[in-house]
Formats: sequence, C-alpha cells, structure tokens
Amino acid sequence: MVGKKVIAIGLDGAEPALIKKWSHQGLLPNLAKLQQKGVLRTLQSTVDLANGTTWTSINSGVTPAEHGMVYYHRQLKSGTYEIRTKKYHENACEPFWAHLSREGKRVAIFDVPTSTAQKELNGIQILSWGTTGEDGKEPYGIPNVPPEVYEKFGRHPFEHWQPMKLKTRKMLEKFSKGLVTGVQQRTKIAKWLQEKEDWDLFYMVFTETHWAGHAFWHLMDEEMPTHNKTIAKEYGDVILMVYREVDKALGELLNDVGDKAVFIFSNTGMGPNYSARHLLPGVLARLGMDGAPWEKSKMRYFARQFENWLRSRSVKWTKLWLPNTWWEPRQDLLENFRHKWKECSVFSVPNDHTGAIRVNLRDREPLGFVEPGDAYDALCTELTSKLLQLVNSDTGHKAVQKVIRVRDIYKGECMNDLPDLIVKWRNDAPVFSLTSPAIGKVSGTLRDPRSGTHRKNAYYLGFGEGIKQRTDDEITLLDIAPTILSILGSPIPEGYAGKIQAEFTV
Repeated sequence: MVGKKVIAIGLDGAEPALIKKWSHQGLLPNLAKLQQKGVLRTLQSTVDLANGTTWTSINSGVTPAEHGMVYYHRQLKSGTYEIRTKKYHENACEPFWAHLSREGKRVAIFDVPTSTAQKELNGIQILSWGTTGEDGKEPYGIPNVPPEVYEKFGRHPFEHWQPMKLKTRKMLEKFSKGLVTGVQQRTKIAKWLQEKEDWDLFYMVFTETHWAGHAFWHLMDEEMPTHNKTIAKEYGDVILMVYREVDKALGELLNDVGDKAVFIFSNTGMGPNYSARHLLPGVLARLGMDGAPWEKSKMRYFARQFENWLRSRSVKWTKLWLPNTWWEPRQDLLENFRHKWKECSVFSVPNDHTGAIRVNLRDREPLGFVEPGDAYDALCTELTSKLLQLVNSDTGHKAVQKVIRVRDIYKGECMNDLPDLIVKWRNDAPVFSLTSPAIGKVSGTLRDPRSGTHRKNAYYLGFGEGIKQRTDDEITLLDIAPTILSILGSPIPEGYAGKIQAEFTV
C-alpha cells in the first residue's frame, strides 16, 4: 500500500471493550462492519506514565523520554522544584505530518490534541476548536481555527470545558446534549474538510468520547459505589449515546474511501476511577522519606487537597476571566507550599491516575542528596517493596498492582522530566485508606470529579485494500506515526521508537 493516501481518526479515551461489546450487539453498526474487513488489535498506551504523554507520543513518534510531556497540567520543571503547566509549544519534537508537508504531501489536521500550529503547512490545520485541557483559554495548546470555521459551524458547546462533577439534572442534561451536538458539529466540519480536497493525509480526533467517559462512567457502571440508579435511568446511556453518534459519523466520513488506508484508534482506554494517588504523599511521609514526621507534614498536604476542591468549582471561571500570568504563580505557590524539598529523599509529583514519585537526586534536583548509582537503586528497591505491601483497608486486597521503574523502560534526552517511579494501583475498588506494617494507616478521600479514568489498553482498527488479517498481537501507539509515513512513502525520521505494521506493507 506504499504511496496510498491515509485517513486517520482518533477516538479520544475510547474504551475498546465497550466498542467491541456494542459492535457485537449491533449498537455500533458501522464499526462492526469495518472490524469485519480490517485488522483489530490491542493498542498499548503510555498512559501508565501519565495521560499527558499519549497524544504527543502518537503525533511525534517518539517516547516521553524524548518529548518530555508527562502530566503537563502540573508538571515538575526539571532542574527546579517548580510545579507548573507545561505548554505544548515547549515540545521540540515535530509531529509526523510536518515531515509529510515538507515532502509536498497535502495534509488536513483537525483537532488533534496536544498539537501546535506548524508554519507553512502544506494544507490546513484546525486546532483546539473543541478540545480540553486544564488551561481553559489554551486547551491542549494555542487555538488555530480559521474564522470561516466559526462562521460556518459555530463554536463547540464546551469550548472552555473543565473537569467538574455534574451534580444536578440540569448540568447532566446540558452536558449530555452538548456532547452529542459537539459530535454532530465536528462531523460537519470534517465532511467540509474532506470535500475541499482529496488529502494525502486526513487526520482528526473526536474528543467527546473522552469527556463522556470521565463524566458518566459511574452512571453506566452499576458496580461503582457512586452509581445512582434513579439518575442512571435517565443518563446511564450517555456514553453509549456518544459512541453511537461517533459511529454514525464514521459511516458518513468513511462511506467511500476507495483504496485509502484507514486507521481508527484511541490513545487510551477508559474505566472506573479508583486511584489512590491522593494518599501517596501521606504514605511517603509515614515512611519517613520526606524528611519530616507525619504529624508535622499534614499542613503541606492540606494545600493539595484544597486545590483539588477548588479546581472542580471555581478554577474554571478563574481561568476564563483572569490571565494565566495571574493564575499560574498562585497555583505553583499552592503546589510548592506543601514541600520541604531539602528534607525529602523522595516526593510525590502530580499525576492523573497512577502515583508518580521523584527521587531527590544529587546533581539533578537543586537540593538533591540521594547519590546516583547504588544508593539510588537501593532506595528505589526499598520503596518499591514497601509500596507493594500497601493494602486497601476496605477490601483487604493489595492496593498496588506494580511499581514501574521508569528508567528501565525509557531512555532519552528528556529523561530528567519524567518521574522515577510510577505506582500502578490495583483499581478494583475505591481507596479511602491504606495500611501496612510500615505506615500504619493513612486515610483520605480522592477529590476528583471524574468517575472514569484512563486505561492502558486502547483501541486500534486498520483497514484498506489488500490488508492482511491479523488480530493476534499487540502494537503500541508509537507504531502509528511510522506506519502512516511508510504508507505515504515517506522516510521514517531517526529516533522514531515504533515499528511499521506489517499489515499495511503489501
């Protein structure tokens, strides 16, 4: 298929198990048909490190250790103890379509998350028409929307949406209708783009699947303690409703693809949010690794709890009406207030679902004192052992599935931007307290308005003329960029971490 044109459609945060289940039940008829003639495989994500790594890794073709984007909403600035919002224009790695553009390929890019506008692009780019991020004014990067798009199709219903708990029926109704409207408007823009030109690469992303999973998972999942049967009768099918609207859109957008290669994929899966990251700072304090007894460190962690409470209520409006130059230093002050960096051998850094731990390493941190080499390895080994002993008090089960030593997985120029250890929670039940012989008991409530959160297994479907049928092995999201470049006859840039998938090489 080398030299053919490509259509790539992302389904942000779409759960593969739901797609397969609903396709089998006939609820997603277009995806069901496409799966019958294509290659359906499990796509492994980088989400264990942080969800902020995923789209940047897909788009750049390199690992987080090369592009340095982790939990960008509140990410530690390497070489400092500053927690800040990391902007996507700070990522020096080019998206794969920039290489295609320079080679004369015509490209159309529509709302691909974490993207920044490319100068002199050979084609069209619409960025942040309807994507989200912690920064309400610059979701997933600086907006780049041609005025005619707003004139023809209007604005997305949730242009400046922030994660929040939907408490009232009025909020639920507005949000559920807005998601469907957003998919419909997005589809109209995508069809308009397709009609403008027969692009070498047409690449777009539906973000509504992401928002629906975060906001409505507890109403779909009867096993979650926050499931409300009464409200679920009215809004428990919102995720399905959004997926069905996307399925309808795929039928329209892929009605006549000819001999093009087509990719449909998600960056992560989605499941119930049973993270215990809110308890990690207390665990480290009880272990004595932050340099202060637990009784003396409570106030530091209160600041983080207060910020989480504030975020779901007034942060949205604060960010919309006040400039980032006002908000970000105050957010950083809250983050940094809870630390006594000089005393910490390790400390917890912000993350979305998994726990993220940084070692106070000499010659990397300003006041680092843990020696590289044997001392670093011994500390990581000791901490890993104690974390694996943590038990969810309510279930009696182990709370930690595994502890990932990041340096064993990733290598690259931005390695120092990454945490040292990732704590992957078992995620089988809510966690209100953790116990172990080493820490006693640490308790607290997760202040996260999202009932659904990201999972490592993502969705992947590829199809096209002459494609080979293969469903038996996994691929990674790093394989997407080199495979698309290969189909379009473009050289793979040095440093790309993924592989060209064989089903598209015939």
